[in-house]
Amino acid sequence: MVTIKFLNHKKLNSINLKKIIEFKKTFWKFSLISQKNFLKKNSLPNDIHLLIFKNKELVGYSFLNFRKIYLKNKITTAVIVDNVLVKKNLRGKLGIKLIKIINKKIKKLKKIGVLICNKRLITFYKFFKWKTLDKRKILTSPKTTLNIMVFNCNRKIKISKIYFSI
Repeated sequence: MVTIKFLNHKKLNSINLKKIIEFKKTFWKFSLISQKNFLKKNSLPNDIHLLIFKNKELVGYSFLNFRKIYLKNKITTAVIVDNVLVKKNLRGKLGIKLIKIINKKIKKLKKIGVLICNKRLITFYKFFKWKTLDKRKILTSPKTTLNIMVFNCNRKIKISKIYFSI
């Protein structure tokens, strides 16, 4: 049975925190302490941890950060999608389910979604209506060479410059 949980960071208990950092450890070589410190340093109370469990095992995870971005000389809040992780043997259907849940949440919140991704994932996200931004229009701190994509961006808004901190 698959269970989906949205947990605000301020309501994240030690059990779920441990599950998240252990799950993230399976994707990256950072230590558990490093993963824990990253979450502590980069999380605000209302940021959302999206967890997908299958028979009580964490098999999917994403972290939705609410951050200010500068868009067309205005400050707005965007949902920065950090980590879209699915257990390797479940990536097909569950990966699709996870990105659909993320997109639905962004639409419900009436926000723009922003994510940074590797070149090899662009086609996947484009299938779900994410759009790649021209790298010349992006100002990030620190500067990134990765691809930045947006979702739920009003077609009337022509993004000339976007700035945010990563």
